[in-house]
Amino acid sequence: MYPRSKHWHLCVLERQRDQSSVHKHTRVMPSAECHNNHRLVCCKLKPHFKPKSAKKTGTANNKKIKTSDLQINEVKVNFQAGLQAKLDKSNRPSDPSSEILWEQLKTAILQPTAEILGFTKKKDKDWFDENDVLIQKLLKKRSVHQAHLAQPTCLEKKAAFGQACSLLQRKLREVQIEWWTSLARRTQLCADSGDYRGFYEALKAVYGPAHQVRSPLGSSDGLALLTDTASILNRWSEYFQALFSAN
Repeated sequence: MYPRSKHWHLCVLERQRDQSSVHKHTRVMPSAECHNNHRLVCCKLKPHFKPKSAKKTGTANNKKIKTSDLQINEVKVNFQAGLQAKLDKSNRPSDPSSEILWEQLKTAILQPTAEILGFTKKKDKDWFDENDVLIQKLLKKRSVHQAHLAQPTCLEKKAAFGQACSLLQRKLREVQIEWWTSLARRTQLCADSGDYRGFYEALKAVYGPAHQVRSPLGSSDGLALLTDTASILNRWSEYFQALFSAN
């Protein structure tokens, strides 16, 4: 309370680290009713938020070996020879601990694997990725774009650039329509011939893989967590039997 006016102090509490966010423009608005002492404190704020740092994802550990190439006899023989040669060159370490032996074995296996088999590339099954080679050939014809950027006022080069863009868009539409038509015919053929495996593979190519979310369930005594389908169904059966037979 202020000693002279007998009015209470109206304060805005702030942390020391947030002082730069609070402006000194603080005002008090009295109430429309004069017989009470209600006041509305208005303070302008300008908060400074620190952006979240992007998470670093390790791409080196997410690589998958292209094991499908082992179906080719030549690649299989080369891989066996390279792996055997790498294992023969490995010397026995002076420290025969399990960590050292595992690191040496891992290096001896991964090096010829990466050189001969390589790693798989992420590829989505859609019309864009399946025709990536054709699209890249169309995109390589960028000389008209460079010429247009060099002389943007030239009408001939601008017209050539517009014609190239029109050609690219037309070809992409043709590729997209052809892919969808081929997929529809293949899906219909699988449905007519009773090939349900091919039918569902075609549907998966359109809608993508199905994400199955399985919620775990606690046991009756609450000590275990059931994750497999059979245990969850048995637990639900046990629960409803106890629920409806309680009376």
